[in-house]
Amino acid sequence: MPQTPGTNQWVVSSALDFQTALNAVETNSTLNTIVITRDIITPGSISGYSLPKKIAHPSGKLIIQGNNSTISAKVSQSAPLLSRTLSNTSALGDLNNQIVINDLNFNGTNAGGTFTSTLEGLRIEGASDVIVNNCNFNSLGKGVILGCVQTGYVSNCIVKDIYSIGYTTTSTVSWNSAAPFDLLSTYSRNITFNKCTSDLKENGLYGFLIEKTANVVLNDCIGTSAGTIVHHVLFDSQGGISNSIYPSGGDELINNFNIYNITINTPIKREPDTCGNAPGGLYLGSLIRIKAAGSTNASGSYAKIDGLHLHPNVSNSLVINASSAKGFNDLYVYNVPYLNAGSEFATDGGIILANANCAVPPDAGTIWEFKETFDAANIFSSTRWYNDVIPFYRLSDNFSFSSRSKNYLTNFMRINNKTVSQ
Repeated sequence: MPQTPGTNQWVVSSALDFQTALNAVETNSTLNTIVITRDIITPGSISGYSLPKKIAHPSGKLIIQGNNSTISAKVSQSAPLLSRTLSNTSALGDLNNQIVINDLNFNGTNAGGTFTSTLEGLRIEGASDVIVNNCNFNSLGKGVILGCVQTGYVSNCIVKDIYSIGYTTTSTVSWNSAAPFDLLSTYSRNITFNKCTSDLKENGLYGFLIEKTANVVLNDCIGTSAGTIVHHVLFDSQGGISNSIYPSGGDELINNFNIYNITINTPIKREPDTCGNAPGGLYLGSLIRIKAAGSTNASGSYAKIDGLHLHPNVSNSLVINASSAKGFNDLYVYNVPYLNAGSEFATDGGIILANANCAVPPDAGTIWEFKETFDAANIFSSTRWYNDVIPFYRLSDNFSFSSRSKNYLTNFMRINNKTVSQ
C-alpha cells in the first residue's frame, strides 16, 4: 500500500511492501514513518530487509512502528533480518540520521540449522541517533548490533535463544589498522542499554559485547542463559580507542563504562582440570570481563559496577576479571549484597600476599575499589582472588552494623594516579 494521502505514514500491507516503503524513504521528503500491522517473512526476492542509507524527510528521522509484529527469516537466510550496513568508512561523513524502531520482533527460526545460529537480527551502522524500544529477538546468532552509532538507546528489549552474542556495540573500522580511530566519528559512543535482558543458549559467547565504544551504560539489565556461557558482559577497549584531539597522538584513551544494577542468573563455562589443581574445573570466562586501556600520563579511564546481584546458583564463578593493556585503569565495584560460595575475582598488576614484602609497584594494571560489598572487610583475602593474586593498588570501604571499616594496602596507595607511601 502506498503512502497514506495527507500523512507522513506508509502502512505496510505485505512482506515485499515493507522493503518498498524503506526504499521510498530515501527519496520521498514527505515520508518518515512506516507502520507494520502484520507478521512478515523475508521475501525470496531479497536477501534481507535493508534500512535506507539516507533519509529525505527534513527531520532526518525514520520511525518504524511494529505494533508487536514479527519479521521472520526465510529458509536458509544469511543476511540480517533488518540492516543498514556501510561498505567503507567514507560513508561515515553523513551521520545526521535518527532511526527509531518500536515494538518489533525478530525471529530467525525459519532460516534453519547453521543459518539460524549465525543469523543477525538487527544491524545498524552509521547513524547519529538510534532508538530501539520494546523489541524481542529470538533464535538468532546475534540479536542487536550497533556500529558507528553516535547516540544509541536500547530499552526494554529481550534477546532469547541466542547462539552467540545478545547485544553488540562496536565500530565498522578495522581495530588494529594504521592510525585507528583518528576521527571521532569512526567509533560508537554514548550507548545505553536500559532494562534489557540477554538470554543465551548453552555455549553462547557474550550477553553484552562492548568494544571500540566510548561512554556505555548498562542500566537494570539481566544476564541469563540456558546453560554455561563465556561472559555475560564483555567490555573490551584494548587495542586503543584514541582521541586525536590530544596532541600527544592518542595517549589519552576514551574508556568509561558504567553498569547500574545488573542481575546475573547463570554461571560461566568451565572445563575439567586434568592436573587436579582446580576441583571445580578451569574457568573459560567470567561473569563480567573488563579489558581496559588506561592512560600512561593522566587519570580518567574507568569502569564502574554499581549494583551486582547474583542468583544463588551462580557459585564457584569468576565474578569479575579485569585487566589494563596500557597504564592504569580504575575499577569501582559498589553495592554487591551477596557473593555466593566460591566467588572469585581476577586482576593484573597484582601481588601474591605471601610475597608482599618483596613486591615492586607495577607500572600498569587495574586499581580496584570495593564499597558496600558483601564481606568487604575480607574482600582482599587470597581465597577471593584467582591464583591468589590480589590487586597491588586497592581499597575497600565497608559499612557494618557495628562499625565502618576501611581496608587499605599497607605499603602503597594510588591517588589521582600517583603513588603515595604510608
